[in-house]
Amino acid sequence: SPDRNTGFSRANPHRLYLPAIVESEYHYEAINVEAQQANTNSLWWWMKRLLATRARYQAFGRGTFELLYPENRKVLAFIRTYQGEHILVVVNLSRFSQTVELDLSSCQGMVPVEMFGRVKFPPITSNSYFLSLSPYSFYWFALQLEESLTGVPQPTAQLPTLTVKGKWQNVFTQKLAKAALESILADFLPTCPWFIGQDKTIRAVEINETIPIRYQDKEAEILLLQVEYTEDLPETYVLPVTCGIDVIEGGITKIQTSQETRILCDAITDKDFLGIFLEAISQNRTYKGSRGELVASASGLFAQLSPEGENATFEPYPFKGIQDNNSIIYGNRFILKLYRQVEAGINPDSEVRHFLTKKEASNYVARIAGEIKYQRPGSQPTAIAILQEYIPDTTSAWSYTLDSLRLYFEQIMVKQFDWNQVHLPSTVMSEVQTLEIPDFIGETIGAYLGSAQLLGKQTAQLHTILASDLENRDFAPEAFTSFYQRSIYQYSRNLAGKVLLSLKKHLGQLPESSQKLAHKVLAHQEDIFDRFRSILIQKITAQRTRCHGQYHLGQVLYTGKDFIIIDFKGERSRPLNERRMKRSPLRDVAGMLQSFNYATRVALSKELDSGMIRPDNLPLMKQWAEFWYSWVGAAFLNAYLSSAANSNFLPKTNQELRVLLDAYLLEKAIQDLNRQLTKRSDWVEISLAQILHYLGA
Repeated sequence: SPDRNTGFSRANPHRLYLPAIVESEYHYEAINVEAQQANTNSLWWWMKRLLATRARYQAFGRGTFELLYPENRKVLAFIRTYQGEHILVVVNLSRFSQTVELDLSSCQGMVPVEMFGRVKFPPITSNSYFLSLSPYSFYWFALQLEESLTGVPQPTAQLPTLTVKGKWQNVFTQKLAKAALESILADFLPTCPWFIGQDKTIRAVEINETIPIRYQDKEAEILLLQVEYTEDLPETYVLPVTCGIDVIEGGITKIQTSQETRILCDAITDKDFLGIFLEAISQNRTYKGSRGELVASASGLFAQLSPEGENATFEPYPFKGIQDNNSIIYGNRFILKLYRQVEAGINPDSEVRHFLTKKEASNYVARIAGEIKYQRPGSQPTAIAILQEYIPDTTSAWSYTLDSLRLYFEQIMVKQFDWNQVHLPSTVMSEVQTLEIPDFIGETIGAYLGSAQLLGKQTAQLHTILASDLENRDFAPEAFTSFYQRSIYQYSRNLAGKVLLSLKKHLGQLPESSQKLAHKVLAHQEDIFDRFRSILIQKITAQRTRCHGQYHLGQVLYTGKDFIIIDFKGERSRPLNERRMKRSPLRDVAGMLQSFNYATRVALSKELDSGMIRPDNLPLMKQWAEFWYSWVGAAFLNAYLSSAANSNFLPKTNQELRVLLDAYLLEKAIQDLNRQLTKRSDWVEISLAQILHYLGA
């Protein structure tokens, strides 16, 4: 401490055998444990993180030692392995910045994850792995298998071969070749990240449409595939394909013609193909297919954002990230969303954004610059792609929230607040509406509390605008009816029954900690049904309106001072007519509250994995996570209810509000559990904990 003799002795400093340092640079009043504990960037905290990380990985002390031999002798690199743990250590021994290329071919397919920041580096390939290091710096990487929610694509060398007469496009017209290709596509689709039917059994795939497109000196085909399942309704997918020689990824099959062997692949992997969508929209092109046509059209916004008109050229590059569609960015002016799973009918994403633009509410959303639709005689148009303005220098609200939570947990550990001196906000609706946030809460949570209030206000304004047009029957509010209340109950009850049955089937595959929570959830089955049954009993005086449909932090962009809401397509598991149904906007509110809850649990799990939070300190940090979620959720809800206070879409009584919100929160948690059981088993425990939290169990 800064006390006399750093707090170790009250004697005269000159009489000490080993006096404390009094030099200005390292004076004990400036550098001591107390001061270092108050600064998360101090040497004390750095060593604490280092020791915690080392203790978490047994490979550091017990693993095998494999020294790597890069050409740059100023860089030390080695791998340690123990019981499935693989650790790569890279150290710059020089006082100058260095680059190094490492031979990591033995770890091909694995992803280096930097241990302290949990940042994923590019996957390891058969090529040399390049790294740049600042003077005397080092990396500790955990080498992990790349997460995949899909099947594993076949290597190019192992792709099947189809033989066709004439040009490669004849594979779609020659009967035997087409049938063989459809069979191959049934195996290819589950390996694609945008395919949403991974948990279903494909019975057959049929190529319903082929639309030829020329680009540069190449040719491609837009395929519309009908996928039939053994126990579910068919779905239609869009697959652009082309044929090339040097195909690295996206390979489907080899095609042997009379002249050469080429590889049929997903055309999105060909950079030359990416520009065709912008070119088609700028020139309002039409492409004829075997049964219908692809029609591209530009809106008035396109001319504003592209003064060069149809002669504009923007460098295209694909947006990286796991999505159920493909996004392409054009020169930081436009971003195109190519839908993969499509359906004939009005696209709610386009419909809602056009409506908001007409209502001069485009500051809430990214405006539409163009669209591509498939039109077939006797059928409604099918949305294939949508071009919108690109909003640069933004991050997802999900990432922003996780970053804020990391800083929050660090501050909690530094300041060491007394938990017994804090309190949680009231859950009584009348008190939430008149909530006043104490200064201590704002100081503890920080700037994110204001962000949550801003998001609540903007959400209310969005819902108010969507309910403002009484003449437009697609957007005019409608009253709750007893029939609609029963439909809510029936859907939620059926969903819960289906998911709980699936949970029973997966019990044996879950970790022991998750199994305990799963048994508790299953024991509360009747409580879950009773929660949904309360919607039937309670008279609801609110109105139903159009809303977002799948509202959470991942559907919002943060600009640094404002929020932009994206992706109004709704829940992809529902057909288009259901996504366009009018519902209570409280479903969106519940989705965002659920997202806050989810973020706290994910952030807490990451801090535990990184070693920043010790297992013995976990119970206390769970309480502080609950503190963050409770106050952030209350701030968001207070701002929402205050901004929408005079709107008819809100219930008239607090009891109605509580019944609807509780039911929607529980439904959202059960939907998340259903997704995690099939796609993210490591997150099942989070969803189970949320369900128990909402039940008060």
